[in-house]
Amino acid sequence: AFLSPKPSHVIWNHSKDSLSAFYESDLSSGSLSAVLNISDKRDTITKKYFFKDKKELQFKAYNSLVNKKLLANDTLKLRANEPFTFFDKGSISFEILKEKDTVRSPLDFEVINYSPTERHIFFDKKNVEKAFVNIPPAAIQGLNYALTDSMKLDFEVQKEKETGVMIVEFDTIPAYGVLVITSKSLNYEERVVFDGIEKSTHRIEFLQPGAYSFHYIYDLDKNGKWSTGSIFKDLEAEKIEWFNAKST
Repeated sequence: AFLSPKPSHVIWNHSKDSLSAFYESDLSSGSLSAVLNISDKRDTITKKYFFKDKKELQFKAYNSLVNKKLLANDTLKLRANEPFTFFDKGSISFEILKEKDTVRSPLDFEVINYSPTERHIFFDKKNVEKAFVNIPPAAIQGLNYALTDSMKLDFEVQKEKETGVMIVEFDTIPAYGVLVITSKSLNYEERVVFDGIEKSTHRIEFLQPGAYSFHYIYDLDKNGKWSTGSIFKDLEAEKIEWFNAKST
């Protein structure tokens, strides 16, 4: 439970097993507290904060574009450093340039409230070569700050034929575990669960060109990640099988 002042929004991050709390305050420093209850244990957590750089005290929004390109299997996403309190679709200009066309045309789109800090913009990508999005300052308001300047997103739309398909196949059915496929250069990670019963193949679509590495976690506790074990409980770390060959 959070003590006063309480946050306006709290978002749980399942992958990192953590949470983010957002406060409505324009102070450059302060102290926040919460009470942690775990079975028979109770503790008070206090966090002091201050901002060295005043530039941090402003609304910031990040997008999902990669080198000014919307990937074939992706949606245009806007992630903010604080919760949105206002998002006016009507103020946003959205134009496209279709294949073999030289004149821009307006396109209807839909805005989905994915989370307090994230908005997804859906549009029909068929035959779209480029898109031009202009978001004026008045269109977005954050919990504490507003957009200070227009946000312009000019980007290409990747075609499915520019991506690849990867089929992973084991000679035999592997024990229950997780195959981890990564590419450092592409900042990519895919985790595929094999049930240890009948699954021995998996198909991954819309892969970007690049080199991919593989390792397999024998997930004994079935928690979806590598467990380190415990010397206190006499538990060994889960086995990892590393594959030397890379896929391109």
